[in-house]
Amino acid sequence: MLLTALAGTGIWGVVHVGQLLGILLVVGGLVGFSRSIAGAAAAALARLGLVSGVISGAVAVVLVGIGGLAERGIALAWLQAPAAEKAAAFRVAAAVAEIEIAIDGLFLFLYFGVTPLLFGAATALSSNYPRWLGWVAIAAGAVWVVLGLVQVFTGSGVLLTNRYFPIFLTPLAAWGLAMGILLGRQLGPAPPAAPPRRAIGQDGRESPEGTAG
Repeated sequence: MLLTALAGTGIWGVVHVGQLLGILLVVGGLVGFSRSIAGAAAAALARLGLVSGVISGAVAVVLVGIGGLAERGIALAWLQAPAAEKAAAFRVAAAVAEIEIAIDGLFLFLYFGVTPLLFGAATALSSNYPRWLGWVAIAAGAVWVVLGLVQVFTGSGVLLTNRYFPIFLTPLAAWGLAMGILLGRQLGPAPPAAPPRRAIGQDGRESPEGTAG
């Protein structure tokens, strides 16, 4: 049973805090990516994507607080409750689990759906990134928008998202890796400036270009 498993593990919170740190690192990377987008329309979409990413980071904090920290305490309370109180403790745990499922659906909708969809559109419209990479993020983000909404409104999307999570996460991960490499190249050191060309003046002497005469 899930509650028994939660009560018996000591690394549940550590794992979720580690996941949160990874999410926040990605959101931080989106700041640099949004600033690198060239083109007015593309830059506007990138800024919207960054807003969505920041909001999803805040949702992730709440999600980890409930599902990664509080839920284990609730599971322990249920496990240690007297027999007469176990039914009530179980109902509390079930209510918290439903809240977690709804918040998780909202997180999937924003973090894996809206955010990459907006950044994908920005990539496709930009003048300094390959357009096809943008369409990869748009397609994957659109799928996650649907999956997230299914979980938010029905609560029945947990198995669906867990089953197809690796499938639909793979193109987003590949897009993020490719964009990170391209961004790193843009932020790399500038090539050394070419030495000034020399011109031959009318007297046969060399002089900097533009001063011959």
